[in-house]
Amino acid sequence: MVNFLATMVTTTRLVATQRYAAVVNGTGNTTVYTFGECMKDLFQTDCNLCFARCKTLVQMCNPFSRGRHGGRLFLDECYVRYDDYYFFNETLDMQDTTVCEPQDFVGNHTVFAANVKELVRNLSVEAPKNDNFFVGFVNNGNITIYGLVQCWESVSGSAWPRLSLTLVHVIQSVNVY
Repeated sequence: MVNFLATMVTTTRLVATQRYAAVVNGTGNTTVYTFGECMKDLFQTDCNLCFARCKTLVQMCNPFSRGRHGGRLFLDECYVRYDDYYFFNETLDMQDTTVCEPQDFVGNHTVFAANVKELVRNLSVEAPKNDNFFVGFVNNGNITIYGLVQCWESVSGSAWPRLSLTLVHVIQSVNVY
């Protein structure tokens, strides 16, 4: 727990200055790896507020207690992950899920799904040209879909093409509506 808290303090300080951090603290089986990042479209003040909220929520989950060795929290504007192994260059894993729910959408589901898939393809092509970040939209059939993609700073540039192809495949394999 001490190493976790130390990584969170350092991560918070670095996120406040460079908007992301990958921090390691400890040795052997007490080593803690922590990564945090804000979306690139945020003002620094908003980034700091988001990460403070993220940090507070993660600490409420009693990290490294009751047999838990890692955790992650996504908020709309920022992200934090910690674990007991080096995960900094991971892209997707079994805990990543896609959730698309139909309750609120009353339009044409076929057009919606086609627009989502087109947007994801566009984002995956444009992001590598723009520092691995891109915001876009697709408007077809009177349905507009907005999206934002950002590759985490800890993921090496060589992993982005593989990640973007995986992302496109995952979205295209989901029944989006």
